[in-house]
Amino acid sequence: MTQEVIELGEAGAEPSTGRDLPPPGRWARWFAAAVAVVLAALPTASAPQRPLVTQARAVAIDPAGGPMTIMQVGELLLVGDAREISAYELADGSRRWRRPAAGPGLHLAEVPAGVPGVLLLYEGDYFGEGRTMTTVTDVATGSTLWSSRGMVHAIGELALAYPAREEPDGDADRPALSPTEARIRELRTGRIRWTLRGTPYAGADATTGEAWSISQQGRFTVYGLPDGRVLRTGTVAFPPGTPENAQVYDGMLLVSAEDGGVRREIRYDNRTLREIGGPEDTLRYPCGPYLCEIDGERRPVAVLDPDTRAVRYRLGALEQLVVTGTGAVTLRYDEPTELGVDQQVAHVPTAGRLIDPADGRTLRDLDGWGVLMDSDGSELLLVRRVPGALQLARVEDGQVRVLGAVRSDPAGCWFARQRLACRYDDQLVIWRITW
Repeated sequence: MTQEVIELGEAGAEPSTGRDLPPPGRWARWFAAAVAVVLAALPTASAPQRPLVTQARAVAIDPAGGPMTIMQVGELLLVGDAREISAYELADGSRRWRRPAAGPGLHLAEVPAGVPGVLLLYEGDYFGEGRTMTTVTDVATGSTLWSSRGMVHAIGELALAYPAREEPDGDADRPALSPTEARIRELRTGRIRWTLRGTPYAGADATTGEAWSISQQGRFTVYGLPDGRVLRTGTVAFPPGTPENAQVYDGMLLVSAEDGGVRREIRYDNRTLREIGGPEDTLRYPCGPYLCEIDGERRPVAVLDPDTRAVRYRLGALEQLVVTGTGAVTLRYDEPTELGVDQQVAHVPTAGRLIDPADGRTLRDLDGWGVLMDSDGSELLLVRRVPGALQLARVEDGQVRVLGAVRSDPAGCWFARQRLACRYDDQLVIWRITW
C-alpha cells in the first residue's frame, strides 16, 4: 500500500485573475473593502510558518564517565554514568540537581504514586545478587532520604526492602534455598515497621495490601502490610514435582514446581483460594477501548471485546499493538529501526501498519518508520533516518504528518510529553515538539 506523507509547506495560493468586476454603482465600496482585506492579509502571507520542532537546550556531557543511562521519570530527564546522576527539567532542559553516583551505573528509576516528591534510584548490577543499591531521593533537590543495599519496591506509602544477599561463586557451598526476608519501611523516612520472614517464600500484593509467607508444603500465613498483624492462615497445593517458587500479585497466588525439566504452575485467587483456570501464560492488557491477549500457545496477539472477551481479530505474526488518542499502530520488535551510529542503543521498535482498532483493517502502511513511545503510552512519535537528518512525524486523522527534522545519527533518543531528547558524543539535546 502506498504510504502518504503530508509535508508541511507554505500556506496560501495565487489569487484568481479572471473574476469579473462588480457593477459600477458598487465599485467604490467594493474596492475599499478589497484593499482593506489585502492590507490585513499581507503580514500573515509573508510571515514564515512557526516551526513545530525547536531546540530547547543543548547540554554538554563528558564521555569519560563511561556508559551512560538516560531515562524520563515524571517531569525529569535523568542522566547517569559511573560518576554522577543529573536531573534535567523536561520543560526547558535546565538542570535541577546533580549528585554523586552510589553504584557503577544507573539502571532504573521510579517515581512512586503513593508518596509525592520521592524518587527511587536503582544503581549497580541489576541482575547481580547483592550488587544493587537503592537510594530513596528527594525529587526536588536530589538529596538522599535513605538508602538500602538491595532492591526496594514501593507499595503505597510503604516500601518492601529486600536486603542484599551475597551468593558464593560457582556451586560450592551454595544453599539449596535461602529464606526470603523483607523489611517493611515507611517510604519517605525509611523507618522500619516490621520484618517479613519467608518460610522460605515471601512477598506482598500491592492490590490487596497484604504480605504472604509460604512454605514448600503449601502452608501460608497472610499479614496486614502496614503492621504485620496476622490476618489468616491456610494451605494450598503445589503442582507435581519439586517446589520452585511462590508469588503473590494482582490478587493471585502463583505456585510453581519443576517436574522432569518442565516448569508447572497453579494460580489461585488469593481471597477465595479457588484455582484460576486458563492457559498459564495468558496475558491481557488494555488496547484502547479493547483488550489485547497474548496466550501461552505462541499465537499472534488477539484483540478482544472487553465485555464478552470474544476475539475480534488477530494481528500478524510477531506484531504488537499500541493504541493512542490519534490512532492504532502495529509494532515489530524483532526487526528494530536504526536511528544512529551506536546500534546497541540507537534503535527503536519498527512501525508496521496504521489500523482500524475495531476490526484490524489496514488503513496505511508505515514502512520505513520507527516508533518512540511516551513513557505513559499516551502518544507515539514516528522517526526515520533521511539524508543528513532524523525526521519526525505524527499520526493524525489517518494520515502521517511530518513535523520536522533534528540532527542525525544520535546514540539514543527518548520521547516524553512533547519533548525529544537525543544523546550525541558530547551533548544531550532536548527539543520541544508542537502539534
